[in-house]
Amino acid sequence: MHLCLIDDDAALLATLSRGLSELGHECETFTSATAGVEHLLHPGSARPDVLLLDVMMPDLDGWEALARLRAGGFDAPVIYLSARREVDDRVRGLDLGADDYMVKPFALMELVARINAVVRRRGQRAPFTIGGLVVHRDRPRVELDGRTLDTSLREHAFLELLFSEPERVFSKAELLHELWEIDFDPRTNVVEVFIARLRRKLGPTCSGLVETVVREGYRLARETPQ
Repeated sequence: MHLCLIDDDAALLATLSRGLSELGHECETFTSATAGVEHLLHPGSARPDVLLLDVMMPDLDGWEALARLRAGGFDAPVIYLSARREVDDRVRGLDLGADDYMVKPFALMELVARINAVVRRRGQRAPFTIGGLVVHRDRPRVELDGRTLDTSLREHAFLELLFSEPERVFSKAELLHELWEIDFDPRTNVVEVFIARLRRKLGPTCSGLVETVVREGYRLARETPQ
């Protein structure tokens, strides 16, 4: 998942970011709430799957930060991370539009469980994952070993097809219809060229995920490439 963390405690931020990254999440961090809010509200910024937000920060507190984000149309799930443990604080955070509130200190795996829970409650679809490959389903994004691949919309759609029906072999005619919306032309090699390009992008560790079934088509490999 793509996570955004805003906390003025640089040491905590580094620890959380490292731990979450090791679990396969992509993390962007801000020690300034003002900078974080400006980034998230910028029209060109990618929407994170979950925002982790501190409450007590010097330039802009978490209450005002969330109020500005929600007013600006930011609708991603938000989890407050705070040393403030009073019930009134938790209620205030939830009333402002947060999805959860965690009191510091906390265990990393509990945080991960809370992140997964708010994503499920929001009805977001979890990405397809196999090995180091992550294929998001709520946005056209493909990641490999923590880095974003430069895949096209059609390449993303193809990977979604394979993952959604892992036992199915997609024929060349089906792929031409599904991805290009054209009738089958036995003379065209557009599918073969497309597959070869995608395999190069996936690199040596994951190119084998796209398996060729001779005289039938393509499917998701039955075994994860090593």
